[in-house]
This record gives sequence, C-alpha cells and structure tokens, in this order.
Amino acid sequence: MVVPHHTAFQADGLYMKDVLDARKPWYHYGYLVRLNTLLLSALLTQMTNGYDGSMLNGLQSLPQWTSYFNHPAGSRLGVMSNGTVFGSVLGLLVSAKVCERFGRRRPVLYGSAVIILGSSCRARRRTTQCLSLGAL
Repeated sequence: MVVPHHTAFQADGLYMKDVLDARKPWYHYGYLVRLNTLLLSALLTQMTNGYDGSMLNGLQSLPQWTSYFNHPAGSRLGVMSNGTVFGSVLGLLVSAKVCERFGRRRPVLYGSAVIILGSSCRARRRTTQCLSLGAL
C-alpha cells in the first residue's frame, strides 16, 4: 500500500515549542517548576532507597553488626535488608485505590507520617523487628 507523501509520519498534537514562549526560560512557568520539583522528589526517593540498601549491605560485613543482631541469616536477613522494597511494593499495590477514594492530599499526608514514624523507629530501636518494620 502506498501512503501519500504529505500524510506519512506526521505527528498529531502540540510540541513544547508550540506552547511555550521561546523568550522565557522554563523556570518562569509555575507548572513546569512544580513538575520538575515532583520529578526531583521521585529521583531523591530512589537515591535514598539505593543508599539505604548499600549502607545495610556494608554493615552486614562488620562483625560488630552481625553479633549485635544475633547473626541474622536466611529469610530474617532478607527481610531486614529488603524492608524498603517490601514497603514500596505494598504502597504500589494500594496507593491507586486509596487515592481514588480519598483524593491525594490525605493519603500523601498519612504516608509521610508513616515514613517519619518508621524512620524514627528504625533509628531509635536496635532490634531486628524494629529494623524490619521501620523499613516498611
């Protein structure tokens, strides 16, 4: 089948250059500043998850850490190491339904409170259970 030349590979919709004034930089647009701030927040979240995992893996090589936590191994060590991953998956499974029902503001507020409580539990308590539950 032969496609007429004038309709081949044409894109529908607008491009960024069509809706923005070329004389003003992106940070003069409030909605683009908010978008980039949210994207930076997601990036920082992933960076801290990576840092947390690297730190915990590094601590596992110290004899003081392993003796303090009674030489964790197997599934117990896996839960301690991957608590943030489990929490991310749990949040992924329920966040869409919760936000549909209650909007975004309250779930984000409650989620932030849970993160702060979990972090304080993980920082203050030195038991295996608090280390695991605080990461969730």
